[in-house]
Amino acid sequence: MPAYKYNGGLSVQSDTYTSAYWNRSVPVSLFDTTKTYEVNLYNRVTDFATNEGGFIYNAIRFYNGSTMLSSYDFGRFTYGSGVNKYTFTIPAGTTHVFFEIGLYKCKGGLVSDNFRIKDDQGNTVLLKASTRTAISPTGIITAGRPSPPRTTVSRSPSAPTAPST
Repeated sequence: MPAYKYNGGLSVQSDTYTSAYWNRSVPVSLFDTTKTYEVNLYNRVTDFATNEGGFIYNAIRFYNGSTMLSSYDFGRFTYGSGVNKYTFTIPAGTTHVFFEIGLYKCKGGLVSDNFRIKDDQGNTVLLKASTRTAISPTGIITAGRPSPPRTTVSRSPSAPTAPST
């Protein structure tokens, strides 16, 4: 297997037992609702610890306005690194799609990189969240929900070292 090529992705970290996340809302107009899509991203977990059954996750949520139609955690993990994929279709009535990475009731870190969405013909809808999304000056995007104190969300400046699994 070829070595992973790191492109400077997003990092969600906390040094306290908490929940922290980064998310991105994508308008449904970027999708053809008759097609099947695959979201694909690389994840690396660092210094994970929990005292309440917590985990690190990737999720997709479908909304109509402020009403959630459905939600799927397509990755829940506590260690290691690798590519995570999820195939989905757009439910009827969806106005926007949320993609989210985060920590739930735990401390440690998650580095995610090479975020891609492709349709069933291989056409790219979104490519590299680290370079194509609007990051606020603080690096935090939470759609109205503030990140907890002592939690950081940032772009990773250098290549991570993949732990053995």
